[in-house]
Amino acid sequence: METTRVVGGPFPKGISGNPGGRPRGLTAYVRDNTDGGSEVVGLMVSVMRGDVIGGQVPRIRDRMDAATWLADRAFGKAVAQVETKSLTVDMGLSGISTGELLELLHKTAG
Repeated sequence: METTRVVGGPFPKGISGNPGGRPRGLTAYVRDNTDGGSEVVGLMVSVMRGDVIGGQVPRIRDRMDAATWLADRAFGKAVAQVETKSLTVDMGLSGISTGELLELLHKTAG
């Protein structure tokens, strides 16, 4: 059975799914305490390169995650491109449900 995701759901109108939200001042705190974020980037570069951190070598999965994190922030996240016979649509995969994607693929395959 396929579930359909409703934009804004499953929370009732006027009720937030994250009522506390991001704490006020968190961004400024992180910037002030990480040299504008360069320490965070430096850590991720070290993980990606497999440098020893705290006496441990990062796993390959952690290295790949760090590389993805860095690439997403440096170059932007990759955009999925779906081509049909007459048009090309650029969108993030989060903008389309699995059912819609499968339906589109079946239409273009036939």
